[in-house]
Amino acid sequence: MPQVPTSFVPQVGVSGEGANVQFVAPGVAPMQNLAAEQQIELGRTTQSVGQTLWRIGQIMTDDINSARAKQADTQFLDAANEILRGKQGYMYSRGQDAETQFQAAQDALAERAPRRLPRRLRGHASGQARRHGQHRQGCRRQADAGR
Repeated sequence: MPQVPTSFVPQVGVSGEGANVQFVAPGVAPMQNLAAEQQIELGRTTQSVGQTLWRIGQIMTDDINSARAKQADTQFLDAANEILRGKQGYMYSRGQDAETQFQAAQDALAERAPRRLPRRLRGHASGQARRHGQHRQGCRRQADAGR
């Protein structure tokens, strides 16, 4: 069997102080499970997005309701102006004509008042005609008293 010469083979020997060599490595921390914190944060974000979308929806609904109310108001005012100030409007009637046309004008205003209004407000919608009729009646009484 062949023999390998030992003069060419490097030899490592343990000498005095080298036997107790201290290895220094950074500390190892266990891996942190972030899944729970991520789920909590995702839930908060989703809730925040939901609340924001709800607020946007409420604003849009309020705008639509406001537009519908304005449209209904405008339609009623147009009809009221036609009844009260049109060519044959109640406001142009005088004396006995005002008294006889008062109930018809009041009924026409109440009929054209938006149906979604509470009944007490629908009756109030013809208040302008009622006040005008009372004013006419008062003026007529004063004129009759002066005779």
